[in-house]
Amino acid sequence: MQIRAIMKNLGRILFTLAMLCFGGKLYAQETVNKGDIVIHIHGSGPDFLNKFQLDIYKRSDSMKIVYAVFDSIRFSVTRKDSAFARLSAKYWEGKGDSAERRRLSDAVSAYFERNSVYDRDSITIAARQDTAYNALLQRLGSASKEDLLQTGRNKNRFLIDGVHFGFAITSASGYKAVGVRSPSANSHPLL
Repeated sequence: MQIRAIMKNLGRILFTLAMLCFGGKLYAQETVNKGDIVIHIHGSGPDFLNKFQLDIYKRSDSMKIVYAVFDSIRFSVTRKDSAFARLSAKYWEGKGDSAERRRLSDAVSAYFERNSVYDRDSITIAARQDTAYNALLQRLGSASKEDLLQTGRNKNRFLIDGVHFGFAITSASGYKAVGVRSPSANSHPLL
């Protein structure tokens, strides 16, 4: 009976640990045309259960915003999956070198992400309708990492808690990825 109770809560425990290590999704660099910008934003709150994804696709004549807010994990699936039970048991053993432990942690995180449920929606805006937003996206696409992170301005900024944001920006000028904790208008004006 104790084993059943442990297995019932194992999914929740592993999810929390996975979110501690991997608060967001990694995106492959995308190909864009001149003037196009693709921005992927992921965020997670201090409890790592309040997570979201925001994808922005700026094309020459339109901007599409797709957002997804985490709702739940399908624990009914995780409890019935014997392969996952073996994977999680091996993960909890904690054996192996750091590369092996990292591989197991990545596999657990990927498993939970595959079984996560998100509420999703999107909106498309004509570029000529919202010129201010269009201009902001252009600035983000051409900004350097230094401009995005404001490292000089934030060299003494220290936060223990807050919402973590990851940004992956692809434009004709290249690809850049940055992570920040609780950006504000003062600390990271562009982000």
